[in-house]
Amino acid sequence: MKHATPLSWLVSLLLFFLSHAVAADTSTLILTDSQDTVSAAPFMAVLEDPSRQLTLQQVTSAAFDAQFIPHTTQNAPSFGRTRSAYWVRFTLINQSSLKWYALSDALLEDEYDFYLLSEGQEVTAQYAAAVTDYRRPAWSLALPHAMPLQIYVRATNGDSAFRLPVELVTADAMLERSKQSYRLYAAIYGAMLALAAYNLFLFFALREPSYLSLVAHILAMATVTHLSNPVFEGIKFLHDTGSHFFITPLYLASMSACLFTQQLLQTKQHTPRHHRLLSGIILTCLPLIVVTGWIPSGTLIANSMALITTLAMFSTSIAALRKDNRIAHYFFGIFFLVLFFVMPTGLVLTFNVTHWNVQAFYVTAMPIGHLIFLLLLSVVQMEKVRLLRENMQRTAAANQAKSSFLATINHELRTPLNAITSLGTLLRLTTLTPKQAEYVTQLEQTSQHMSRLMGNVLDIAKIESNSLELQQEPFQLSIVMRQVHDLTNNQAQKKGLSLAFIGHDAITETLLGDRLRLTQILTNLLQNALRYTVEGSVTCTVQRHVTTEPRQLRLSFSVRDTGIGIAAEKLSTIFDEFTQAKPTSNLSQDGIGLGLAISSRLVTCLGGTLAVESTVGQGSHFFFTLPFYIAHTEASAAHQPLCQLPQGIRILLVDDEFMNRLLGYELLSSQGGKVEVAADGQSALLYLQQHAFDVVLLDINLPDMSGFDVLQWIRQHSPNANIPVIALTAHTNAEVGQQCLAAGMNGFLHKPSDWQRLCQIILKAVNREDAV
Repeated sequence: MKHATPLSWLVSLLLFFLSHAVAADTSTLILTDSQDTVSAAPFMAVLEDPSRQLTLQQVTSAAFDAQFIPHTTQNAPSFGRTRSAYWVRFTLINQSSLKWYALSDALLEDEYDFYLLSEGQEVTAQYAAAVTDYRRPAWSLALPHAMPLQIYVRATNGDSAFRLPVELVTADAMLERSKQSYRLYAAIYGAMLALAAYNLFLFFALREPSYLSLVAHILAMATVTHLSNPVFEGIKFLHDTGSHFFITPLYLASMSACLFTQQLLQTKQHTPRHHRLLSGIILTCLPLIVVTGWIPSGTLIANSMALITTLAMFSTSIAALRKDNRIAHYFFGIFFLVLFFVMPTGLVLTFNVTHWNVQAFYVTAMPIGHLIFLLLLSVVQMEKVRLLRENMQRTAAANQAKSSFLATINHELRTPLNAITSLGTLLRLTTLTPKQAEYVTQLEQTSQHMSRLMGNVLDIAKIESNSLELQQEPFQLSIVMRQVHDLTNNQAQKKGLSLAFIGHDAITETLLGDRLRLTQILTNLLQNALRYTVEGSVTCTVQRHVTTEPRQLRLSFSVRDTGIGIAAEKLSTIFDEFTQAKPTSNLSQDGIGLGLAISSRLVTCLGGTLAVESTVGQGSHFFFTLPFYIAHTEASAAHQPLCQLPQGIRILLVDDEFMNRLLGYELLSSQGGKVEVAADGQSALLYLQQHAFDVVLLDINLPDMSGFDVLQWIRQHSPNANIPVIALTAHTNAEVGQQCLAAGMNGFLHKPSDWQRLCQIILKAVNREDAV
C-alpha cells in the first residue's frame, strides 16, 4: 500500500469540507412526514420596498435578486413600525404525503399577498388557495412531490408593529391550532362581554356613573384585543390597519380608563392635581383620534398615550393611597398583578431570548392579562359601592340618632320654656308698673327668640332627613310683612337703625303658600342684617314679576343693609350650618349660625334660590324669587280680638310637670275657668269618674300611662265618653299631631303655647268643631 502524498491529503480534506458544505446548505425548506409545523424564517430572504410599488414581476427579475437579504435567525422577521412594504421569499420542496397549509400567525396585516411559483411562473391558483374564513392569513396547499417551488410573500401593516412569520403546518396541526385558539379567545371575549353586560345592569340599577365608564373601558379593551386576535366576523371591518381610525379603540380605552379612575377614586375631591392630569389626558386623546390617521407612525403615538395613561393611573392610585383612601389600596394592588403579565413580555423583547416564543407568549398572555385586569376593576368597583352603601347606612343611622337627640332636647327644652311663657302671660294679666311691664316685654321677646332658635335646629334636622312638611294656606302678604316688622323692629330701634319695607302694599291678592316659612325666612334675613349693621339702614323690598300663568305670581324678595359686608372668600360658605361672618369689635356674635342656612334651605324647598352679593365695608344684599298661586278664598284676619273662655267652664288639666300644672291652673282660673289638675294618668281617671268636665287638657307623655291610653279609657269607660280632649305636647313633628287626631283627640297644642291659641282650641273643641 502506497503512502498518501500531501496532495492526496489536500484533495481529501477539500472533498470533506465540500461534502459538509453541501450537507449544511439550508437554503431550501423540505417538508417530510415526520414534521407537523415548520417555520420558514431560517430559509427566508427579505426585500424592503419603501415605495410600496414593486410588482411580483419586478422582484422576481434578476435586477432585484441581489437585493434580497438572507434572514439568518430562527425568529420571524420583525420590522418595527414602518409604512414600507416587505417581500420575503424562500424555496420549498415537498417530500411529504400529508396535507399542508401556509399560515402567517401574526397581527393582521393591511395587505398580504402570497405567490407560489414553479420554473419562474406564477402558479398560485394551482398549488395554493386562500382560506377566507380563518382569523389569520392562510392558504391551503396542494404541493407536487419533490418539485422545487419558489414562494414570495408581500405584506404591509400600516403604522402598526410589523412582524412577518410564515409557517407550514399539517392539516391536523392546523385544525388543532384553530380549535385551541378559537376556544381561548371566544372564552376571553365572552367573559369581557359578560362583565360589560353585568356592569351595565348595575349602572341602570344603581345610577352610579362609574359603572358606565367601566362598561366603556371593557368594550374598548375587548375591541383592542380583538384587533390582534379576531374571532367575530361581524366586526372584521375594524381590523383594517390602513384605516384612518384603526387605532381609535386604543384611545377610547385610555380615555375611559382615566374617567373611571377619576370616578372610582373621587380624584376631584381627594387628589385635584391628579384629577386635572387625567382630564388633560382625556382632552389630548380626543383630537388625536381625528389626526392620528394622517401622522406617519401614528400608532406609536397611541401606544405612548396608553403608556402615559397607565403611569398616570398608577400615580393617582399612590396619591389616593396617601389620603388613606381604602379603595386606592385595592386599585394600587391591581397594577402589581398586571405586571406579572406585562413584565415577562418586556424582558423577552428587551433581552431577545431566542428560545422563548415571543409571539405565542404575547398573543396568549396579554388577552388573559386584560381579562383579569378588567375583572379586578369590576371587583374593586363593587367594593366601592359596598363601602358607599355602608357609609350611607352609617350616615343614615347617625342622622337618625341626631334627629332623635334633637327631638328629645327640643321636648325637654320646650317644657320649661312653656313655663316661662305662661309666667309672662300671668304677669301681663296683673297690674304692673311701667318698669315691670318693660321686664315682661323683655321676657316675652327672649322666650320668642329661644323658641326660634330651637325651631331652627329642628328645621335643619327635618330638611336633612327630607321630613319637612310645607303648608299651603291662603294669606295676605301685607299681614306677613307686618308680622316680620313686629319681630324685627325692636332690634332696629335698639341700634338706632332705619328699617324700611317697600313694595309689599302693591301685592293685594290673597296668596296660597306657606306663610309661616316665608315669615321665618324674612325674619332670619332681617335679623341677620340688623346684627351686622352698625349704622345706616336695612331695607326689605318686594317686587312683582309677570308670569304666563293667570293664577300664578312670582315675587322677588330683597334684604339690603349697610353693614360690615362679607369677604369674597366667605361667600361660598355663608349658607353652611353654624357659619357666621366674623364680627368686628363693636358687634356682638349672638346666634348659632343657623339663620342663613335655614333660610337658604327653606327657599330651596319653596322653589327658589337664595343668593347674596356683598362688599366688605359697604353692606350685603340677599335676594330670592318664589312662585305663589292666587287663592280663591280669603285669608284669615291679621289680628283677632283677645279670646275669652266661657265663665265657669270646667277644665281638667293633666300634666306631669309641676310648673306646667301651677301656671296652667293660674292662667285658666284667671280667665273664669274651674280647673282641676292631675299629675298622672291614674289621677286623671279618678277625677273623670268623680267629676263632670267640659274639656280635658291632656299631656300625652305621662309617667304611668300615655295620654293615648287615657283617651282610650275615656272613650270606652268614662261617664261622658264624648268629652272633648285636647292633647298637649312638646313634640313639634307633624306625625305626632296626625297621631293625636287619628286617635280621637279633638285638638292638639304644641308647647310652649300662647293664651290666644289655647283659648281658640278650647272653644272649638267645646263647640264640637274640628281642630285648627
